Amino acid sequence: MALLEKKVDALIDYEEMTPAEMFSEGRRILVIRLSDFGVRTYSLNLIVNDEAWASPDKRAKAQRIVEAVQEGYSLVQERPADAALRFQNLFPRMAPNFVNRSMAAVSQQLNPPPVGGQTRAGWEETIRTLSSLGLLAKPVTVDEVAILEP
Repeated sequence: MALLEKKVDALIDYEEMTPAEMFSEGRRILVIRLSDFGVRTYSLNLIVNDEAWASPDKRAKAQRIVEAVQEGYSLVQERPADAALRFQNLFPRMAPNFVNRSMAAVSQQLNPPPVGGQTRAGWEETIRTLSSLGLLAKPVTVDEVAILEP
């Protein structure tokens, strides 16, 4: 890895990935969270194309996926150790210390319940942030990218 080989001084990664792995190996690193410096964006969204959303069967399937993801992340948020144990059972080759660290990191990153709750203001901030970083190919509005429940 470039960081360990001192080819780079820092890297951007999800805290539950490389940092959790390095911590689980006993390495000492400094984690600087972008959110501590005002960079806040939504993540882990389910993207469904217009054709699928127009189909009642496909829309229902997408909604069931959303419910399952919310249930899973709620478990991570409320009981990270239980979630880590379940994950470890599904992926026994992963180092238990890494899985525990990773689940703890994700648990801390999740918003207060309900998991997955999104607001128009949050989407507006996400779009502003992505736009200011040059990550959007064209201007978009909240209504073009999100379906918010009333």
